[in-house]
Amino acid sequence: MGMKLRRVGYVAALVALAACAPSAGTASQSATAIPPAATSSQPASSPPSSATATASPTAAPTGPQPSAVRFADATHGWLGLEDGILGTTDGGASWDRQLTAGRVTKIWSYDATRAWALAADNTVYRTRDGAHWTAIPPTTPPISQIDAFSPDIVWAIGIAPTSGPAPQPQTGNVLASTDGGFIWRPVGTHTMWSVCFDSPLNGFGAEGNQIFRTADAGRSWSRVGTLTINDQGPWYPTLTCPSATSFRVQVTEPYAALSHVPYLVFRTTDAGRNWILEYREGYTLGTTTPITAGLGSYPSIIGPLPNGDTWIMTCSPPAQVQDFLIIDPAGGVVAQQKAPFIACARDATFVDGMHGWAIATDYSNIAKGASQGILMRTTDGSRTWSRVYP
Repeated sequence: MGMKLRRVGYVAALVALAACAPSAGTASQSATAIPPAATSSQPASSPPSSATATASPTAAPTGPQPSAVRFADATHGWLGLEDGILGTTDGGASWDRQLTAGRVTKIWSYDATRAWALAADNTVYRTRDGAHWTAIPPTTPPISQIDAFSPDIVWAIGIAPTSGPAPQPQTGNVLASTDGGFIWRPVGTHTMWSVCFDSPLNGFGAEGNQIFRTADAGRSWSRVGTLTINDQGPWYPTLTCPSATSFRVQVTEPYAALSHVPYLVFRTTDAGRNWILEYREGYTLGTTTPITAGLGSYPSIIGPLPNGDTWIMTCSPPAQVQDFLIIDPAGGVVAQQKAPFIACARDATFVDGMHGWAIATDYSNIAKGASQGILMRTTDGSRTWSRVYP
């Protein structure tokens, strides 16, 4: 077993992640995980360019801090706030108040009218028309992640809160809905941390360092692969599934050391039977895994694209800019650009290789002891960014 740094424990890691935490990716279009800064051993087909950010004199209102973002297409999207949800039908040029509630931490969508949002108090809201939100009945355990196969067939991961003098390793329970995510029921008895489905019956699950497959909508699971990680964990894997055969998983651990958080990114092209380690954070992981390229000092935000590629927004908190990558199923770098985000994006969503939105931090008033979350938009694959909220 390789040496591994454990200078800061579980609680400190959660504090570190909160400063730049995003959402975990599902089989829809946003993404997954926490943050890193990307360097690739493969040349990019489009050379990196200097990222630029411009102030945008749009109709976006001033208002509460943004906390989550999700777009279904290039024009329709939602912005989670400290006090609810805003919606847009013009790519973020203007916003309408759709929900007044507690702080919204995650948003998922199936299309421009069907979406779900999670609040900090574990309340889950859904919209069926893209504009009006309703709280669903509470679930046991509370929902943490959602994977929507269709407007009606939706899966989720429920995670029970832990207690005690120190946080204990957590497990996830698979929940399913056949009415668009209003009523949820437990499925099977196997715990999972992440799932993604490519049909009403067939899907993949990840727990610890193991990958599973189901052919009966999650009632039973068979192990199809094991990720090679030579340490004790615990491991928290998040699947990103652009297709039924080629997908990725980012594995994180609840530790931190000197502004580094351990993560590993694996890919498969044969439906999970074989896995290749693509990226890893090397400082904390030491010799526990083979040496390979790193994306940054923190886990990345990762999401699938409609064409089967995967987008990555890296996170290295001390850096002035982060990296934006598009990689194909075989690991080739399709595009690589810079994103002007100091201390990482808090959340991000891309609907194709050109159109994306990210919640960044504006430090222009830091001398006065204040910083502000802002929503940035790119329409050219991260070559340039403009501010659209507030």
